[in-house]
Amino acid sequence: MVENSFDFLIGVSCCKSVLPSTFVEEWENNQKSIYEFIEAAHLGMKGLATKNGNPIAGASVTDGRSGFSHTNSRGEYWILKLPGEYDLNISYE
Repeated sequence: MVENSFDFLIGVSCCKSVLPSTFVEEWENNQKSIYEFIEAAHLGMKGLATKNGNPIAGASVTDGRSGFSHTNSRGEYWILKLPGEYDLNISYE
């Protein structure tokens, strides 16, 4: 199971099925907002947990509020958050 991830479907218009003859126009009308939405996926905290330069896999990462994650096999973590100040705690037993 992957933590802090979302699956989503992006449409280029308010209609479920876009006619092929109008697709390019709909894409041009909505391209900027679609790109901005995708860029928002990078909001939050992310980093690398290491000890003596080696990645720590399976460490618990919390932000002192509602965010929670575990590091992956490469020691990477990410918690989706709005900009702000957070107290980050990484623990491993």
